[in-house]
Amino acid sequence: MNLTPRESQVVQLLRQRQVAAYADLAQQLEVSRKTVQRALGKAGAYASLNGNSAYVTLKNTPRFDRRGLWGYQQLRFSRHGDLPRTIQALVEQSSQGCTLEELQQWLGTRVHNHLSRLLRRSEIQRFFLGRHAIYTISGATIGNRPGTRCDSPMASATASTNQSRGTR
Repeated sequence: MNLTPRESQVVQLLRQRQVAAYADLAQQLEVSRKTVQRALGKAGAYASLNGNSAYVTLKNTPRFDRRGLWGYQQLRFSRHGDLPRTIQALVEQSSQGCTLEELQQWLGTRVHNHLSRLLRRSEIQRFFLGRHAIYTISGATIGNRPGTRCDSPMASATASTNQSRGTR
C-alpha cells in the first residue's frame, strides 16, 4: 500500500482512535474529506451501518461476532459491507428467518426501506406469523434450511409454532 505522508497520518490517527468520523479526521489533520476517503480506501476500512455511514474503522480493528457484526459504543459495523448486503446476509444465515425488530436491534438503525427494496428485487421474501413479518431468503421454507437460528424470543416462537403445526 503506497500512502502519501498525509494519508499515512490519517491511517495512524484512526489506528489510535479505533473509530472516528470522516469529518473529524479531516478536521484534526487539516486535510480534505477526499484525502481521508482515499487514505482509508487504500488502507482498507469499514464504514458504520448506522450514524449515516459517517464513522469508519480500519479493517483489522473489528472483532466480528458470528453474524459478522461488531459494535463500538452505539455504532455498528459489518464484515458484509453496506446495510442492504448485511441485511441480506443476516437473513441468509438464519434458518428460522428474521423479524424487522431483530434486524433493527442487531444493526442499530431502521431497516424497513432496505427490506422493501430487497423484497421488490426478490432477493428476500416475507412470511407472516400472526402480526409479525418473518424475512427469509427467496424460495426458502422456514426451518428447512441449514444455518444458525435467530437467537431471540421471536425465533423461538416461530420454531414452536411451526412444530405445533407439524412443520419444520
